[in-house]
Amino acid sequence: MVQDRDGKARTSELIHVSFSALAPMSRIERAARTALEAGICRSVHLIGYQVGDLPASEAFAPGIRITRVPLRRYRGLPRIFHRTLNAVEWNLAVLKLVRRGRPLLLQAHSLAALPASVVAARLAGCPLLYDAHELESERQGWPPSLRAAARTLERALIRFADHTIVVCDSIADWYRTRYRLTKLTTLRNIAVRPEHPIAEGRDIRSLCGVPADALLFVFLGEIDRGRGIEAMLDVFSRSGPDKHIVFMGYGRMAPMVEDHARRHANIHFQPPVRSLDVVPTIRSADVGMVFFDGDSLSYQYCLPNKLFECLNAGLPLICTPLRELSRFVTELECGWLCAAEPNALRALVATLDRTAVEARKEQVARQTEHFSWSTEREKLIGIYRTLLASRWDRQGVSRTIRDLEVS
Repeated sequence: MVQDRDGKARTSELIHVSFSALAPMSRIERAARTALEAGICRSVHLIGYQVGDLPASEAFAPGIRITRVPLRRYRGLPRIFHRTLNAVEWNLAVLKLVRRGRPLLLQAHSLAALPASVVAARLAGCPLLYDAHELESERQGWPPSLRAAARTLERALIRFADHTIVVCDSIADWYRTRYRLTKLTTLRNIAVRPEHPIAEGRDIRSLCGVPADALLFVFLGEIDRGRGIEAMLDVFSRSGPDKHIVFMGYGRMAPMVEDHARRHANIHFQPPVRSLDVVPTIRSADVGMVFFDGDSLSYQYCLPNKLFECLNAGLPLICTPLRELSRFVTELECGWLCAAEPNALRALVATLDRTAVEARKEQVARQTEHFSWSTEREKLIGIYRTLLASRWDRQGVSRTIRDLEVS
């Protein structure tokens, strides 16, 4: 613990708040490890919500602990009302958890986490960093009325954040125009490229029993609507034994994938692995799938974590022609663009063979400097240090955690 000028105790902890199950949590985990490695804090506390058999609390890694808030089930209510009530009770629980201590800094991941984070940061007297993982108020599947309400809420709350980070320049431009933000930084969703090998037999090709001469396509992340799941299942259920696909993740449509996997030898399902193991696990695959089938602004502007995980594993990509994805894939020549419908995907997959895929893999290997975490890491460290220095200098506290007198 440390002492502020007013004599109140402050922990040497950074708190991340996310309205999610924290499984997986690539962007949050990268931020947590970066803060620890750079000496920004001595410990990190991640707060999410509990689902399934995930533990309510766990020591995730040295210096990183997780708390998952249990949520009630509101049976018989439409999903939107159920989700709203859960968000309200979760925000209240988060506020109580944060108020128990006085963290060095609070980082809110998503608009759903912002109400409690704003109040908690004000009460704790600590800086607030808003980390928007997508264009928060323009999510796929939201009706116009909900998007309008989300914009109103975000406009009211975002001014209380000391800084905002977003995942691409298009979203940054939207926030600057819509909310007139100036304290704003683009921090891309680039995955860490771990050098450690995966344990023998734990790579994705071995786990799924895919022959060495077959092409293996891989889909990562949330298995849910709007991500081309039906189109991919339709195409690969009609493909030959030389084309396989594996879905590695979680979500409401996972049972549909598992059902297809039982009926088709070339369709596979694997549960998610920890964030640092994603890249080494999928290196034995051939092509990554980033196949959104929506047209919301959030999707148009997306550059998701799975994109960079696949590229860091050396895999070229099949992407739908959304605005940011099209620009990225075209400029780097790191994959193929394909309309989000089964016939277009079927035609493209039919043309791909080992020669075509290997040629694109070579192009991906030549572009690695464009998806290195090191640049984004330094930007994040700079933001942390600036926020802490600005806030704690005014309150008479030293600039970095290494300078603090820990009792």
